[in-house]
Amino acid sequence: MLNKLKKSLIILLSCIAINYSISAAELQARAKSSSQYFMDSSRILSSYYATSATISLNSGFAIDKNTGAQFTGTYVEFNEVGNPQVIRNFKNGSPDGKWYFFNESRGLTRVTNYSNGVKDGEEIEFNDNGISKSIKQYQNGLLNGASYDFDATGRLTSSITYVNNAKTGKELKYQNGVVSEERNYQNGSLNGEMKAYYPSGQVSTEGNYAYNLRNGEWTWKYPNGAIKLKENYVNGIINGTVVGYYQNGSKEREMNLSNGNGDFTQYYENGKVKVKGSIRNNKAYGNWTFYSQDGYVTSTQSFY
Repeated sequence: MLNKLKKSLIILLSCIAINYSISAAELQARAKSSSQYFMDSSRILSSYYATSATISLNSGFAIDKNTGAQFTGTYVEFNEVGNPQVIRNFKNGSPDGKWYFFNESRGLTRVTNYSNGVKDGEEIEFNDNGISKSIKQYQNGLLNGASYDFDATGRLTSSITYVNNAKTGKELKYQNGVVSEERNYQNGSLNGEMKAYYPSGQVSTEGNYAYNLRNGEWTWKYPNGAIKLKENYVNGIINGTVVGYYQNGSKEREMNLSNGNGDFTQYYENGKVKVKGSIRNNKAYGNWTFYSQDGYVTSTQSFY
């Protein structure tokens, strides 16, 4: 019984979790295949390259063991069975050009471009099936530009723009090829409007962030657009009136909080009280009473 009551309270006090998924949108980013990059790496392996026999790596710099000079060229590392693990390109001892990373089966896992010792240009990570997992852009060692993530089938799952390693602008999430959520970032922090959608395109959740915290009114809706839950936030904490509704329009819950203190009541669809109790410091407090749909007390539980 105690476990059942605890489970009920978790459901009562948690923010309603919604399965986000939204309307169709035209996708501009396209996944890439590792095949072209694998062909490029194969051509490199059929040409001259250096190995650990002649080149030493020290703090990321490549040095010719025979002359002590900074190495310029291609350096390849192999595993114990002779398959390439990493192809690195250097200029004057520093990373410069494409680097190719392989798994134990010689499948490409990542291709990164370097310039003057730092990441610069496109970096692609691949799934085991050769479809790109992510595509990112770097400039002077920092994430700058559009960044995309994909599922194993090559469908877009997220897109965002970075400015000097910080998410900036609108981030879009996708499910099954359509937009499911959109958030806004400013200098790496969530700021502004957030919306999530059902596959039909109907908004399922909407609210605002300020410096990564929920602020103002947040609303959850049923697929038909009817209000499911309304909550008010101040710096990430629920404050004020909370009202929830069943799909038939009857009240599902109500709560009034001030500085983390107040009262909570939940109802059955027939309008009868289901649970009633007090909140202190944003947690259940005191004696909570549970009722049957006929209005009879079924149990009580104390929280301190």
